[in-house]
Amino acid sequence: MAGGLILYGVWRLGGYELLIVQRAAIAAAAFGLLYVGCRRYGATPAVGGLCTLLAMPLVNVGLSLRPQILALIPFSSTWRERVTRRPPTRAGLGYGVACPW
Repeated sequence: MAGGLILYGVWRLGGYELLIVQRAAIAAAAFGLLYVGCRRYGATPAVGGLCTLLAMPLVNVGLSLRPQILALIPFSSTWRERVTRRPPTRAGLGYGVACPW
């Protein structure tokens, strides 16, 4: 419900062009989090970039203009926090946003 309202508000502000820009920004942030996660685990920049490029076809199906795309960032940040096994500082916020979504 909230995702649909956000997309509707973005559409009212700038039409389909702004929705496309929003989708590109969300995808770039998600792939950026993936790259940072690879680097944090010790991958070289080339290997991190290769993993990010190989993930694009897997995620491309889910990058349609639907409210579910807005859950990519909370899910990615929560996943990154949980995988690094650090104390859940920001992970709780990701769960709090992603679960009711």
